[in-house]
Amino acid sequence: MSDVGVGFILSALLGALVGWVGGMMIKGKGFGPFWNIIVGAIGGFTGGCLFYVVTLISYNVNYHVAFAAIGAILIMCLAAILKKKQ
Repeated sequence: MSDVGVGFILSALLGALVGWVGGMMIKGKGFGPFWNIIVGAIGGFTGGCLFYVVTLISYNVNYHVAFAAIGAILIMCLAAILKKKQ
């Protein structure tokens, strides 16, 4: 498997971890453990994809993972805002 494939898998896994931890930090305001992990994984994957699009010149797994964490946090915040509006 190429570095890019490993990076996307790491992004989703890190996003899932961020979703789980984020859900534990905001008890009562999250989506439940399962959905926090799913939303975090989607955000992590999205952040990883965004990193890949932005940095076409070189590939660095460390930066890819950082973008994944940021993506997971942003998607979780967006989902929480949308949930609050309903």
